Amino acid sequence: MNKKISLCTILERNPCQRLSRILILLNYCDFVNVSPKSNLAYENEYNIFKLLICQVKIIFVHNLQEQSIQEFKHHVLNGSNHLGINVSEHQADLMVMHAKELMAWNKKINLTAIKDPLKIAEKHFIDSIAAVLFFKNETSLIDLGSGGGFPGIPIKIMNPSLRVVLIDASRKKINFLKHVIRTLHLENIDAVHSRVEDLHDHKAYKNKFDAVISRAFTKLSGFAEFAVPFLNNKGTIYAMKGKNAEKEITSAISEKFDIKTDYYQLPFEKSDRYMIKLLLKS
Repeated sequence: MNKKISLCTILERNPCQRLSRILILLNYCDFVNVSPKSNLAYENEYNIFKLLICQVKIIFVHNLQEQSIQEFKHHVLNGSNHLGINVSEHQADLMVMHAKELMAWNKKINLTAIKDPLKIAEKHFIDSIAAVLFFKNETSLIDLGSGGGFPGIPIKIMNPSLRVVLIDASRKKINFLKHVIRTLHLENIDAVHSRVEDLHDHKAYKNKFDAVISRAFTKLSGFAEFAVPFLNNKGTIYAMKGKNAEKEITSAISEKFDIKTDYYQLPFEKSDRYMIKLLLKS
């Protein structure tokens, strides 16, 4: 049965009609079934309503995005506070900007398998800034296999004076990282498109860094091998790992490095995390 429903009638009956119900009505028989036999009044009303509902949808989506952004920011602030890290409003705003770009670019290139903003807040941003709990007085850091900018960019946000270099073999990911650096107006940070091993003898990177860091770049033995050429004589390797991390500490690693393992938990999901620090034995 064809149904013709007057928008004016709907609004007169319930002027406080919720947007969700209006959207349901819009999808029901196209809200107004306009046929060749329909009179001009109905057609005009329908066309006006289509314009109206488009505007309402835009406002609705914008409000959802703003709500999601505020929840993300609240999550970052609360989660970092739970870990004993003080994140300022400005730093949280920079992380919001990074997250917005991450989610937008993730539709085109594979930056993260995580889609939920609150999980992104915890598993990428809070987990990344947890690294500052274990730093000493580093002034330079290189992030191997940075991907979407983790942990390097959140660490840079927390330590503005830190010199940071982000390395990734994917040109698309490096283009994203450079875009984020420009968008956030970050200084003294570079994104370099290269395989890690191709930079081992590069004069700008060889033995130049206080810290080499990575999150799940590769197994600990492989990461340590990749990291050593970048270290200066007092440098530290920081390997951010999940559960079973200590099983990756082989006898070969123990012979070559002094090892310290620190444990922490993500604040909401209570996932186990480990920071394994390696210092070359003298």
